Amino acid sequence: MVEETRTALEVTLSRRFETKDIVKRLGFISPKMVEIENYEASPITIFNPGAYIEKNVLRVYARTVFGYYRYISSIALFEIPIEEVLDGSFAKKRFRARLVVYPSSRYDMWGTEDPRVSPISNGVAMVYSARTIAFFDEHARTHKSLPLLAMSRDGVEWEKRALFMISPSVCSAVYSDKDAFVADFGDKGVWLFHRPNIRPPTSSLCRGILEGINPKGYEMLLLSHSMERQEGVFILLASRIDIPQSFRVVEISDSRVMMYVPRFEWKAGWGTPLYEIKPGKWLTILHGVDRYDTAYRAFAAVVELEDGKPIVTRVTQRYIMEPRDPHEIYGDRTLVVFPTGGGIVDNKLVLVYGAADSFIGIGVVDLDELLAELNL
Repeated sequence: MVEETRTALEVTLSRRFETKDIVKRLGFISPKMVEIENYEASPITIFNPGAYIEKNVLRVYARTVFGYYRYISSIALFEIPIEEVLDGSFAKKRFRARLVVYPSSRYDMWGTEDPRVSPISNGVAMVYSARTIAFFDEHARTHKSLPLLAMSRDGVEWEKRALFMISPSVCSAVYSDKDAFVADFGDKGVWLFHRPNIRPPTSSLCRGILEGINPKGYEMLLLSHSMERQEGVFILLASRIDIPQSFRVVEISDSRVMMYVPRFEWKAGWGTPLYEIKPGKWLTILHGVDRYDTAYRAFAAVVELEDGKPIVTRVTQRYIMEPRDPHEIYGDRTLVVFPTGGGIVDNKLVLVYGAADSFIGIGVVDLDELLAELNL
């Protein structure tokens, strides 16, 4: 069963189609700047990286593509000293990277995409969008892409542990489920933040979701489905999970609606993992895609615990970042800033993001300015 958090509708309705871009761009990384050590090919594009700060190093887990035929992604690791991040000198460097995660089974055979990486209590967790065996199957109507969790002790060697799938008893019309990361709240459990795409959102197929939301939330879902794109509906969830010790398919049934997609967007999704900014308050940067020019922009949200469960308590009413540099405007997909990782250093948020599906961008945000946008 899915329940709606008490703030889901409120924070969604508070958002506006406006931008105040407060992210200082530090530089970009192109495919020609990255050499793969353990695979005899050169990447044609490198983007949408997971990233976290380990001591004085930014670890970057880049989505890496070597050919356009099936556009199959792998994940490559390289590191940048944090001082080179902050002074922008990384943008003139060359990097040696290693493939650390790549397709290996029916569960991710068509690509390992858009990783989010975060340290948790028992190691480092990576969740990526796994293109399943059904991805190119024209007869398959569900489970094209699903969140797959890999775990590591050192952030280098990875073991695939779980493919997460919303239980059919909750919804049997999940076309894909992307933009996922895990958050470890200690004795309150580990939660998977994820964004399913439901096609179509009918009560008979998704009774477990639709019976758990209020009428206004249901109206928002129907409205977004009835608009011009006809690509189903997108809904931002958090689900309680257990991490298995060996690989298995895990059905999710304990979920919460955290936010909806506002009328001016046709989809939104989780971006970075959570960063604690105050005791009991965590920051995340998300993306939203508007209905006018379908540009990917970024906004921020604050997550807190209420009765031991996560809720979104605040969002920036306007976007905090939008495509403005040529690397963000023009590429394999125009008009994209896609935040996926980073960390906090010296009262600054280092933001690592994908730019136009062709580059890795790194920016920095003054934390006080960002908190002011959140009215904190």
